[in-house]
Amino acid sequence: MIVTIKDRLKRVSENPTLSYGILFIVCVFMAVISFDKFLHTNGDNAIYIILGEAIADGDGYKNMHAPAESFHSQYPPIFPLLIAITHWITPGTIVDYKILVTLFYVASVLACYWAFSPQSKLIGFLLAIILALNFEIVSFGHWVMSEIPSMFFAIMTVGFLQRITKNNYKPVVIAGLFCAIGLLTRSALIFLVPSGLLFLIINKQWKESVVFGISSIGPLLFWGIIKKFYGVSAGGYGAKIFQINPYRPELGMASLGDLVQRLVDNFLLYSNSIIPSMTFPTIFNANALAAIRNGQGAIVFTILAILITIILVAGIINGIRKKNSLIVSITVCGCGILLIWPSVWTTQRFVIPMLPFLLLIGTYGFSLLKNWDKSLWIRGIVFISVIGSNIARIETGRSSYPVQFAQYKSASQWIKRNSDKTDIISCRKGEFTYLFSDRKCVRYKYSLKPDEVVQHLVDNEVKYVIVDQLGFSSTPRYLVPAVKKYPELFKLVYVTQAPENYVLEFKYKS
Repeated sequence: MIVTIKDRLKRVSENPTLSYGILFIVCVFMAVISFDKFLHTNGDNAIYIILGEAIADGDGYKNMHAPAESFHSQYPPIFPLLIAITHWITPGTIVDYKILVTLFYVASVLACYWAFSPQSKLIGFLLAIILALNFEIVSFGHWVMSEIPSMFFAIMTVGFLQRITKNNYKPVVIAGLFCAIGLLTRSALIFLVPSGLLFLIINKQWKESVVFGISSIGPLLFWGIIKKFYGVSAGGYGAKIFQINPYRPELGMASLGDLVQRLVDNFLLYSNSIIPSMTFPTIFNANALAAIRNGQGAIVFTILAILITIILVAGIINGIRKKNSLIVSITVCGCGILLIWPSVWTTQRFVIPMLPFLLLIGTYGFSLLKNWDKSLWIRGIVFISVIGSNIARIETGRSSYPVQFAQYKSASQWIKRNSDKTDIISCRKGEFTYLFSDRKCVRYKYSLKPDEVVQHLVDNEVKYVIVDQLGFSSTPRYLVPAVKKYPELFKLVYVTQAPENYVLEFKYKS
């Protein structure tokens, strides 16, 4: 039966029109059942919307939610620019921005089939199917964040790199430009640059490597010049990567020993939980991942995690044997980038742009079994299991915000109804608060000294403070002690329903 199914799939994959049609229908179906009209509770989508609308409204690339309206330096500009274009073309609602990301989800799946067709049309088709049905990809496929657009640009970069021929510079220039656009969408795609250069150098394509280097890095350097013009010498993830914990600055910078320990910790997190959870999400669900991180996971989780790691390592080895230096370079460089991020950023989000290439490396690992009589059955069972596990985890669109976030939104909206336009709010999620309150916001100072926290409120002329119940440790660690030490400075003016979010009026008198 497996043989028959493989033959039919191969015939389908050899017909590009039919393959693209099937992939398109699958993507549209998944997008429809998972789509909703709500913002994800991660803060990135709010700042992307603020930046995009600032560009569209002619205000520039600025933090319009902050009192100073300073030039934004953390996130690169391509995704906000895409939001700005959407805002110009459509009414510019949250739904419009989510549809923009959904289009990139569909395009990424179609691009996966195109990019991997030089390897094998069947492999390209099967990997595109897995990508289209992956639980994480479908979820991120309608969130206003840069993971899915950056994945599309990464796939296109690799697709054109694989099509480079001698003395034909068009594919290498296009690959470099897609790489540059990807880097200006999400800086975590930096692994594409050394990967592409290593691939071209190994193949002794010296001129092509120079062209790729210039076309991929050139726009990034131009963006650096723009930031320099606005007086920004640092920013983005690069400014925080050597901190022990970017959310606890008092811990200071990481030592060499800390960095080595980070590599070990991140490797264990990715191999034991994150990558397995993106492969078999029904098995590695939230409860299972919590148990694994507490050292209480069942033996079956450990066995599966080890098997997945073995398959990926075997795939790298087989890729070297096949002299497929591009995919091997991408896997090695990409995994290296993943391992050096601070552990608090060790999440599925950073794997998403790499997922198509990890899937391809996985097929290399399985191809080592091709001379075994039962290998086709094993590969078929694994393929069906991965698809089934992901489909079972697909969630329909939400009908409301999570309760803790709904109450945070309620607190923000109360301030909008009961404050002056010039009033400033101090809170944990300033971007979200700005969208819901239309008031400028600053984050309270991350300091263990209540006096410094209060002085920061004074310096920024804060009128209202939100004590949230979002689950972040920073509010009870930094803000609450200041409120408790100086209760006379904070007047309770509003409390939401449970879980209670508190709006406090800051009444400092000099």
